[in-house]
Amino acid sequence: MRKQLIIISTSLVFILTSCGSSQSVSTSNNTNSSNNPSLNAVLWQQTAGEYDALCYQAFNAAKLYLERGNFARNQASDVGEPVIVMDLDETVIDNSAYNARLILDGKSFSENTWNQWVNEADAPLVPGAREFIQFAEENGFPIYYISNRSEEMISATIDNLQKHGINAEPNFLLLKSETSQKAERRRRVLQENNIVMLIGDNLADFENQFEEPLALSERNETVKKMSPLFGAKFIVLPNPMYGDWLRTLENDDGKETRLSNEYNDKRKFLNPQR
Repeated sequence: MRKQLIIISTSLVFILTSCGSSQSVSTSNNTNSSNNPSLNAVLWQQTAGEYDALCYQAFNAAKLYLERGNFARNQASDVGEPVIVMDLDETVIDNSAYNARLILDGKSFSENTWNQWVNEADAPLVPGAREFIQFAEENGFPIYYISNRSEEMISATIDNLQKHGINAEPNFLLLKSETSQKAERRRRVLQENNIVMLIGDNLADFENQFEEPLALSERNETVKKMSPLFGAKFIVLPNPMYGDWLRTLENDDGKETRLSNEYNDKRKFLNPQR
């Protein structure tokens, strides 16, 4: 499957290069796909060895933390059984092929195309995810998956995971019902368990305050204050394609913008002296 993703990426470069500046793919929002700001992000995730290396690094750090943490295993402690909470998309499941399709087809994200992709139940895994999950379960750390996939997607999600040897029981999958905020679902896990590790690609996967619409400076300052937790209790996977970081840029100056369509608006956030 990884090879197929690379083929998709290579084809993407070839098509956009062949079209040149005189042609553009027909789009639903009249956006020239050769200027699509997601292009490099998708290509990087699908082809860069650095992406794989960062994923392996994250999961290796997670293993070390569990090994050195001296957590109670296979038995409930006074604070509850030690468990792990993981996100799914871009944490366990690699959806870069879906984003490549959007670029090739000149489309933007929609519920219809996303539902179609999920129901195919054929996405590959993030590098290192399966090995880490097996390690955690073998060492007595049950995993709860808190994802903003809708509850209607639970069967397709389980099928996709099972294709890669991951058996996730429905009661360990906490998908979205009414709200995309994950704080309440984490509280449900904490009622009877001790969450010793959280793994995700978005800051809202870790702390409730990141569910709020923080300004860019507030968000980054909060990360700085929490820096000792990253690489330990908090394990972050790379995702340059989408996430709350992009929404923060869209809203940081107090006005709504669509960065996918207004490339020049995004340039104001570049800092050549950083």
